[in-house]
Amino acid sequence: CMWIVSEPNKVYDAFTILKDAIPDFASYLSQIKILSHNDWYLKNGNFLGDKVVKGWADKVRYAIGKGYDGIRICGNTTWLDKRYWKAFMDYELEVEEKVGTLNMIALCPYQLGQCGIH
Repeated sequence: CMWIVSEPNKVYDAFTILKDAIPDFASYLSQIKILSHNDWYLKNGNFLGDKVVKGWADKVRYAIGKGYDGIRICGNTTWLDKRYWKAFMDYELEVEEKVGTLNMIALCPYQLGQCGIH
């Protein structure tokens, strides 16, 4: 499982939330990765959708190699601002095309107010 957090949440907050909510959480730590949006989506300070898609595919291959059926992900988009919007929409199209071929369950929450939808 991967959880990509962004403001107002921090990686530490996410671990604390899970630790408080899941009995025997420590036994699952080897199966859970929590990263900030800066470490996953904005490596080197820029959004490169093709590299993110490759990253998802690499994570799926790694999980399958470890004997899992695939991965579950949640990628928060509160970090997304207008300068990345076009690139992110192109990325979403690519993910939509590939998610069926990747053993991945994805939850990608959007803040509708940031999308121009009210």
